[in-house]
Amino acid sequence: MGLLILKYLTRAALVLLPLVVLVRDWKFHDKRTRRYRQITTGILILTVIFALLAAGFDVYDSREIAKLQEKADELLALEQQLSKKVDAYQRALITQEEMIQGLETKATMAARGISPLHYDFNGVKRETVGGRISVTVGPEVETFGRMAELEESQDHLILIEVCEQQIGESPEWLTPYLYCAVAYANLGEKARAIDYLRHVADNAPGDPSYAMAEEFLRQLEGSNDP
Repeated sequence: MGLLILKYLTRAALVLLPLVVLVRDWKFHDKRTRRYRQITTGILILTVIFALLAAGFDVYDSREIAKLQEKADELLALEQQLSKKVDAYQRALITQEEMIQGLETKATMAARGISPLHYDFNGVKRETVGGRISVTVGPEVETFGRMAELEESQDHLILIEVCEQQIGESPEWLTPYLYCAVAYANLGEKARAIDYLRHVADNAPGDPSYAMAEEFLRQLEGSNDP
């Protein structure tokens, strides 16, 4: 603060001292007196001193500006380095999330593969007992054929009734959820259709038999209809 006041006083002195000389020249016409020459010489000396002081301040300010610019450049370089690190971290995080999702998908598929009870898309039941797999063509296969016929004939209300009953009897079988979702979607019940499709997509990731569920789910979630 003191340095700033000194700068202002120096600038003011450089303006006022020449003004004093002009006033004296106008007021005192006799410039040959010794007293006049002494005062004028003193004013000129002070002007030179203050001019040198102002020049010193200018040099000082230039150095300070250069230091500030250098610090600004350092901060900019640091910001760029930090930005690169953040970008690298984000890329690594995305890669890690993709790996985790891939592992979760594989784990879900493996769990379905080693589950003691598993249904194929068409309702064929596979059970693992004592390390052996038994294949059973039960009533689910007949129900599958009926669901397909009802979906083709667009009897959505009856299709929902058949699917809901089958879900209660064999909740592990994902196909009734898929057909039920299609029926609900055609009746305009988007929320219930999304719930059933999400159940299929979550429990059969990577299964080509149920790939249509994920596609249909994306379409419903991306639509603006209620």
